[in-house]
Amino acid sequence: MNETRCPICDSTNVLEIESFQARDDEGWVYLSKILNKNKRDTLEITGKMKPFQCEQCASYFFDPWFSDHEVSTAFTKSISRHQSGWLNLQHALTSRKLSTIQILNQAILEVVVKNIRVTSYAELGMPFNGLHLLNFIAENSVIQRIFRFRKVLTRNPDTRTRAASRVYDILSNVGINFIVLILVFESLARSLASRNSVKTVSGLNLPEASRFFLTDASSYGWGFGDESFGLPSLKIAAELFNLQVIPQADAKQGNYKFDLIGIFNYFDHLSSPLETLENAMDMANTIVFTVHQSQFAGKQHRLAINKDFSTFLNRKYPAWSASNLDVSHLDLAPCDTYNVFLIEKRKSC
Repeated sequence: MNETRCPICDSTNVLEIESFQARDDEGWVYLSKILNKNKRDTLEITGKMKPFQCEQCASYFFDPWFSDHEVSTAFTKSISRHQSGWLNLQHALTSRKLSTIQILNQAILEVVVKNIRVTSYAELGMPFNGLHLLNFIAENSVIQRIFRFRKVLTRNPDTRTRAASRVYDILSNVGINFIVLILVFESLARSLASRNSVKTVSGLNLPEASRFFLTDASSYGWGFGDESFGLPSLKIAAELFNLQVIPQADAKQGNYKFDLIGIFNYFDHLSSPLETLENAMDMANTIVFTVHQSQFAGKQHRLAINKDFSTFLNRKYPAWSASNLDVSHLDLAPCDTYNVFLIEKRKSC
């Protein structure tokens, strides 16, 4: 009989608990796609998952969970997009005000820049959940954002293709112009509906060559399977935010160095979270990552991480200081309420 092991630290020192979620049906839509079942049958199956807490790293997880094959298939085929990421982008394209997730990211950035000067920044995760989007907002007016977005979506016909393909490209671009028109009208409506002061966004103010996006070969996330408007989110983000996209393994092997690495709403989607974190430690002296608070982490997440995880990190990596950022003063939507971990390399005496 297989022992129950923590999916983060591989410890068998785990304790079965009653629950750690606010709702048993949290995230059921994603689960139904993984299982290819209706809601009732989905909840019947997932109801048999037992909740555990690891006494080594304090993480929560369910056992049994899904197989690697089931999850990989679901995230690359059945679940076509990370909904919150695309909603973040839509809000950024149509509103002068920050969404609550970007209010959170702005607060994180303000804490980080007090201690370090960020001249080279890399991000890993879903492209529209982190500081790259915040920087895009800071650098462009709403209308500039919309038309930069249009430029990214517009596909020029390849002269080597057949005429039918070129006709398809032309029709697609007509549809894109219609989408842009809707975005402009939505932007005007939001502007008229909200005339109150808008929080100043400082952004990162980085030179173009210093913005990077790191990819990770994880079975538990969308990766290039995350798409909308006929394009993967990473392709849109790379052009919209002027990013250099590099596989994390290649960046490590190439001895890349960054002032800051951010992992936003993705740490619990990594196949090997601690390995990814250790790779980031090899490339940066400051790392920040956000994860769902346990009560909002549906069973489609392999694990949930509470604030005590920083104690485990300090014990496991004595050369680093891990802390929780207090963001309780922010007025955030429940779905944008995260635990925020700041990890900094200790200075040598």
